[in-house]
Amino acid sequence: MGEFVFYLSLIPILMIYFNKNFLRSKSSNYISSILIYSIILILVSFEFIHSNYLVQFLSINNNTISLNFVFNSEYNLMSSVVLGISILVIAYSSKFIDSENFEAHTKYFLFLIIFITSMFLFTLSNDLFSSFILWEFLGLSSYFLIGFWNKDNDAIKSSTIAFWVTRLGDLFFLSGIIVIFSIVGTLDIGALSNIDEFKVSSALEVSMLCIVIGVLTKSAQFPFNIWLPKAMKGPTPVSALIHSATMVVAGILLLYKLYPILSSSEMIKNTLLYAGIISAVASSIVAFYEEDLKKILAFSTISHIGLMFIGLGIGRPDLAYFHMFSHSFFKSMLFLFAGIIIVSKGSSYLKDLKSSISINSILGVVLLVGCLSLSSIYFFTGSYSKEFIIFSLFNNQMHIEATIVLIGTFFTALYSAKIFLTIISFDNTNKTIRKASPCFTIPLIILGSFSLLGPITYSLFSENVLLNQVPHTFLGIVMIQILTIASFVIYYKYPNYTIEGLINIKESAYKLLDTEKIYFEIYEKVFKSTSLFIAWFDRNIIDGVINYIPFKLVSISKDLMGLQDGLAKRYATRAILFFLLLILVLSILDKLLLVEVLA
Repeated sequence: MGEFVFYLSLIPILMIYFNKNFLRSKSSNYISSILIYSIILILVSFEFIHSNYLVQFLSINNNTISLNFVFNSEYNLMSSVVLGISILVIAYSSKFIDSENFEAHTKYFLFLIIFITSMFLFTLSNDLFSSFILWEFLGLSSYFLIGFWNKDNDAIKSSTIAFWVTRLGDLFFLSGIIVIFSIVGTLDIGALSNIDEFKVSSALEVSMLCIVIGVLTKSAQFPFNIWLPKAMKGPTPVSALIHSATMVVAGILLLYKLYPILSSSEMIKNTLLYAGIISAVASSIVAFYEEDLKKILAFSTISHIGLMFIGLGIGRPDLAYFHMFSHSFFKSMLFLFAGIIIVSKGSSYLKDLKSSISINSILGVVLLVGCLSLSSIYFFTGSYSKEFIIFSLFNNQMHIEATIVLIGTFFTALYSAKIFLTIISFDNTNKTIRKASPCFTIPLIILGSFSLLGPITYSLFSENVLLNQVPHTFLGIVMIQILTIASFVIYYKYPNYTIEGLINIKESAYKLLDTEKIYFEIYEKVFKSTSLFIAWFDRNIIDGVINYIPFKLVSISKDLMGLQDGLAKRYATRAILFFLLLILVLSILDKLLLVEVLA
C-alpha cells in the first residue's frame, strides 16, 4: 500500500503534462490534482496504509543507500496537514491565476504540483538521501514559483537570491550526509538513531552541525534570513504554501526526526536555541515596523519558526513539532486572506488597505480569528504551543531567555493589532470588501475553523504525537494573556506613541537582521573578485602559454612572406648572397675537418 501511495502522488505531475499536450484545458490543471491528493489524504489521515515503502537505490562497498518512506502516526500527521492545506491552495489558485494564459497557467500548476508532491514525500521520508533529493526539488520548484511573474525584475532578483542562499545551505547539508555515510555506512534515520558513535565522534558532530546549517538557511533563520521577505514577490498562494506548512518548516520536521542524534550535542542544541531566540524576537520587532502586509507576514513566519528552533534547543522537539502543526493553519489562512485584499485593492501597503474589510463580513471574522491566533490569545490554536515553549524556558531556569522571548510575544501582539485595526472597518457605511469568490472564502473558512478551535487541534496533535506535559500555573497563563491583551489595548489607544516610543529597539532589530550587506559584500569581495581573477588568469596565462607557439609561427611566417615580393633583381641578389654564404660556410667546415684529421 505504501508503494501505491508513492506512485499515486506522482500522477498529478503526469496529468499536467498530459493536459498540456492533449486536453489543453485550464480546469484540468487543478481538478485532477485535487481529486488525487484528496484520495491520498483520506488514505493517510485514516491510516489505511500499514506498510512502508523501501527502495534500494545504490550499493557502495557493501553499504546500501535506500529510499525509505515510513507511514506512522507522527509522519502521517504532518503529511495530512501538507495535503490538506495544499488542496485548499490549489482551489484558491484556480481563481487567483485564472487570468493568466494557458501556458503560464500550466507552468504555475506544474511547479506547484511538483512542490506539493515533493513536500508530501519529504514528510514521509526516513533517510537522509531521499530527504536531500526532495529537499532539492522543493528549492528548485520554489525558485520558479517565486519568479513566476518573470516580467517583474524584482521577482527575478528575489527568486535568484532565494535560490542561491538556500543552495549555500544545501552544500552544507550534502557535505554532512557524505561524511556520515563515509563513517557509519548508512543514511537511514532509524539506524542512525541507534549508533552510539555520534556521542563521541567530533567528525559526526560537525557533520550534524552542517545539516543544521542547511536547515537554518532553508528556514530563513538568522543569519540566513535575507531571502524570505524577498520571496513575497511571488504569487500570494505560493507564499501561503511555502511559508506555512511546507518548505520553511521542512527543516523543523527533519530535525525532529534526527533529534535522538542531535540531543547528545550541547553545541548543536545551543546553536538551535540562540539562533531561534534572535530570529523570534528581532523578526517580531521588524514585522511591527513594516508597512507591507506580505512582508509583515514574512517576518512573522521567521519569528514563529524561531520559536520552533527554541523548542528544539531546550530539548522539547515535541513542542517544536506542535508549534509547526498549529502555525500551519493560521499563517496559511492569513496569507490567503492577504491575497484577496491585495488583488482587490491593487496594493499590499497598509496605508492603501486602511478600513478595507467590514467587521461584519466573513473576511472580517477570518482576519479577527487569524490575528488572535497569531498573537496567542487563549483557546485559539496559536496559544497552546507558544505558551508551552515559554513555560519550558522558565522550567529550564532560562529566565533571561524566557524574558527575551516574552518581548517577542509583546511585539507579535502589537503587529497583530496593527494589521487588524488598520484593515478592519467598524463603520458599515464605508465602502468595504464584503464578498469574495467561493474559491477564496471556502479555504479561509476551513483554515479559520482549525485556527479557532485550539482545544480540538491540541487533542488532534496529542493523539498522533507523544506530547509530554509542560508544568505551568494558571497564574502564568493569565500573565501571558494580560501581556497580549495589553499590547492590543496600547496600540489601539496610542498607535503613534507606541511606534515612536519603541524606535530605538527598531534600529537594533533592523541592524541585527540586515545581513543583506554581508552577502553582497561576500559576493563582491570573494565570488566576483575571484571570478574576475580566474578570467584574467585564463585569458592571459593559460591561453597565453597555449597560444604562444602558434602566434609565434604566424609572426615568423609573416616575416618570411616579405621575401616573396616579386622583384627579380632582389631574387638575384638574394641568390648570390645565399651562394656566397654557403661557400663561406662550406670552406670553414672544410678547414675545421682538415685540422681535426691532421691532429
